[in-house]
Amino acid sequence: MDATLWGILIMLIKVVAVFAFLMLSVLFIIWLERKVVALMQTRIGPNRVGPMGLLQSLADGIKLFFKEDIRPLSADKLLYPLAPVLMMVPAFLSISVIPFGSHFGSQPAQQLAQGLSLVGVFMLAGTLSAAQIVAAQHGVAHLHLGNSDIPVFPNWYLLPQLPMFLVFMMAGIAETNRAPFDLPEAETELVGGYHTEYSGVKFALFFLAEYLNIITVSAVATTLFLGGPDGPIVHGFLPWLWPILWFIAKIYLFIFMFIWLRATLPRLRFDRLMAIGWKLLIPVTLFWIAVTAVRLVVDLSRFRSGLLVVSSVLLVLLLLSFLLPSSRPSAADESAAPGGSAP
Repeated sequence: MDATLWGILIMLIKVVAVFAFLMLSVLFIIWLERKVVALMQTRIGPNRVGPMGLLQSLADGIKLFFKEDIRPLSADKLLYPLAPVLMMVPAFLSISVIPFGSHFGSQPAQQLAQGLSLVGVFMLAGTLSAAQIVAAQHGVAHLHLGNSDIPVFPNWYLLPQLPMFLVFMMAGIAETNRAPFDLPEAETELVGGYHTEYSGVKFALFFLAEYLNIITVSAVATTLFLGGPDGPIVHGFLPWLWPILWFIAKIYLFIFMFIWLRATLPRLRFDRLMAIGWKLLIPVTLFWIAVTAVRLVVDLSRFRSGLLVVSSVLLVLLLLSFLLPSSRPSAADESAAPGGSAP
């Protein structure tokens, strides 16, 4: 077989494998979310279809596939069917530039903050390549005590870029429309939000895109802050498998965090989300970019660790202070809403 045709065949096999993996991952994550939330709320969760209810997500997908597809009479004939496709296709394509590849190529406040939160990682690694960023995080950071070096923590960017990591995750939660920032969907309301008028397969595509975006955000965070597939391996026993297992394990750690937040925190008001983006996340990222630049240019070897720890603690406390509710309600909150409704 010609080398070009063989390369195309290998590429198609990889594409199909990744597509199948993502579809199965979405089904499993939906089941995992329902089970974890049920456990946190002292409920049982799905337990009817398949062992431990594992096939419940598949049954729901089959049901949506055969459901009647209803289109409102006043809906745009082009944009209405195109919207779910425009949600799903970029979600699939975004996976192609994360961890396993060789390069890494809503609300404006969260988008800007999320982009700025990656600048510190790029500055430390000195590259935009995901493979080189992962390679730069190999190894273990050591604590120097006298003449001995004690291994402390993997050389990941999680600790030196901890404020940026927190900003990236908060912005990522907002961009994926997950609680407590699930304002476009408003899942606790009688009306679901922008996908209210969709049913059947079109609604399933919106649902699929949301969970694919969660996987994407988790994969990017794993690559840039947790060393990607970096982790201990058992030499001589399937050395190619351990990086994949570590990478998937880190992704599911972030997915569990998404689920945990959904089961724990109430939804924020839209004005509070915008205030967090413009007044907290963006200033924090700009400040830490300056801190990272100083660290790279100025020799702070004698007291670098202390400065980083103190700065990180202060910024974490600042982040938490903005999330805590104010002790005194504003005048707008105390005033009665028009029409006799509750504020």
